[in-house]
Amino acid sequence: MTQPIHKLPLVLLPVLSFLLYLMGHGEAFASCNTISTFADGLSPIQEIHVATGGSDTNGDGSIESPDATIGHGISQATPGTAVIIHSGTYAGGIYKNNVAGTASAPIWIGGAAGESLPVIDGGNTGIQMSRAKYVVLHDLEV
Repeated sequence: MTQPIHKLPLVLLPVLSFLLYLMGHGEAFASCNTISTFADGLSPIQEIHVATGGSDTNGDGSIESPDATIGHGISQATPGTAVIIHSGTYAGGIYKNNVAGTASAPIWIGGAAGESLPVIDGGNTGIQMSRAKYVVLHDLEV
């Protein structure tokens, strides 16, 4: 009877097996932190801006004349719209029904690139939506 050249404690065999598996399949684990979404590769076709100094009455959602509240900006969004919320603190308790983009033209709602995150504060909820379809929420502090 021949003896094995190296003796490994039995408890190390599962660890060794897993490491050998990773060596052969490491590329599968390299993308674990990447989350694919329906919005990958898509871009907004229009923008609605929201800023603390804006106006829901006189604002038109442009960067020069933004809306004042997140809820008003979301109400104006259609498929392919980005609701860009500029830095500042906004009232919570936002409720919206039937906010709907499409698979090829979602609605993006989030903070402006290069600015501090907008803060949604107060109310029992930050943003609540029912019957929402193809909506991307990003870069918000709630």
